[in-house]
Amino acid sequence: MESRCISLPNIFVVTGGGTGGHIYPGIAVAREILRRLPQWGVVFVGTEKGLEAKIIPQEGFPFRTVNVEGLKGSGLFQALKSCVKVPLSVYQAVRLLKELNPIGVLGTGGYASGPVVYAAYLMRIPTIILEPNVYPGLANRLLRRSVDKIAICFPETEKFFPKEKTVLTGNPVRREIVEVGKSPPPAGLDRRTVLIFGGSQGAHKINMAVVEALPYLSPWKEAVQLIHQTGEADFDRVAEGYRLAGFSGELHKYIRSMPQAYARAHLVICRAGATTVAELTACGKPAILIPYPYAIYNHQELNAQALAKAGAAEVIRDQDLSGKVLAEHIIAFIKDPDRFSEMHIRSKALGKADATQRLCDEILNVIRLKEEAL
Repeated sequence: MESRCISLPNIFVVTGGGTGGHIYPGIAVAREILRRLPQWGVVFVGTEKGLEAKIIPQEGFPFRTVNVEGLKGSGLFQALKSCVKVPLSVYQAVRLLKELNPIGVLGTGGYASGPVVYAAYLMRIPTIILEPNVYPGLANRLLRRSVDKIAICFPETEKFFPKEKTVLTGNPVRREIVEVGKSPPPAGLDRRTVLIFGGSQGAHKINMAVVEALPYLSPWKEAVQLIHQTGEADFDRVAEGYRLAGFSGELHKYIRSMPQAYARAHLVICRAGATTVAELTACGKPAILIPYPYAIYNHQELNAQALAKAGAAEVIRDQDLSGKVLAEHIIAFIKDPDRFSEMHIRSKALGKADATQRLCDEILNVIRLKEEAL
């Protein structure tokens, strides 16, 4: 459901969505813009069917929609149907931008951002796109020649974009996450805390692998504490697995305060989405990454390998995941305390704690330069 925006002197538009990796960085930027320029307004534009339609209003921002569908992963008929709708989507975006009259537009990726950013280009509105993954999505690749500035999160991504307009900012994360990274790693290496999650809905295969790993971890149960976000669907089954294995893990259907959970963790076991990777490195958390194998362009595998190459994470491919394999990785960490310290340093070195500030600086600079040129 759309929420209308009030009339404000300067409105900035953030567009993108489909997944959390394209939504949460935009929210972080929006909050930073409003912190710096409280007289401004920020309006989000997405699709009514995307995840953004639920998240953005909950975060308290005005939300508007355009009618657009994704191309990647569709069948031939659906792809042709989506292509036919592109001109209409751009037309809708032009009408919306004429109504909002924004001072600038940020595209955070996902198919929702394409028509809006391109419409802004046609209207000579300052534009910047953020690419959160190692391998760029289709929308950002198509927009690379049209936009004023391109912000990337991994050095490996630079080769996909025009060098003269590309800048490495890092991926914006919430201030609360950045604050965790300012503190030293948690004490108590005699008992390691392992945080496990697969996203807000959980990840069934990771959940089942953890349950299968518990008997292998049994000799080490006094040396490890598990904080496990299971999601709603698997909670009862996982809880029964812990009970049968004699483990008193801390189980949650949903962890409401991820910053607190990160602060307590010595090691994190999770997927490798863009936002998760940015949060891990902002906090400096060693990780065992299990990339989601069906992610578009296999971007989670590429994200995970970037961290592994830097010595900040270990990777278990989804097809190789089992309780025994997962337990072996966890036990190796328990046996080697120096591993935590070394990987913490390497993870922290990858993190861009000031990514939100950097991106906001780039946004305001693009707006200033465009205004001076007019």
